[in-house]
Amino acid sequence: MNQRIRPPLPPEWPFPPSRDVTGRSFGDLVALQYRGAGVWLWKCRCGNYVSAGLDAVEGGQTRDCGCRAQRRVWRSRPGSPALRGGEVFGQLTTDRYAGDGLWICRCDCGREVTVSAGRLRLGQARSCGLCPGASTG
Repeated sequence: MNQRIRPPLPPEWPFPPSRDVTGRSFGDLVALQYRGAGVWLWKCRCGNYVSAGLDAVEGGQTRDCGCRAQRRVWRSRPGSPALRGGEVFGQLTTDRYAGDGLWICRCDCGREVTVSAGRLRLGQARSCGLCPGASTG
């Protein structure tokens, strides 16, 4: 009596797209699947998925999943709340701003390395790369 009733699957869209763009790239987006009513499922180059209309993507209103604006924040400048001296990323601690979006960091082993703010925020730089057993990403 207490059986779980599964919700019905959404119906397949009955009409094919006016033109098939599956696999084509527009900006940072790659078309994956037609969702119906002019809407497609897209995969961004950062790995996220987004649903958007083909007209918006072709027209340039939608170029990514929103990660481009976030990447702008990662390219921080001094005084920006996005990155400050003394922040720790893995074995690296930000020391001082070197200019042009680069930070001088001190590794736990004592070495100094210059790393971009974006690589720190994305987790692509976690150590100097020369420490025994250290991983850079």
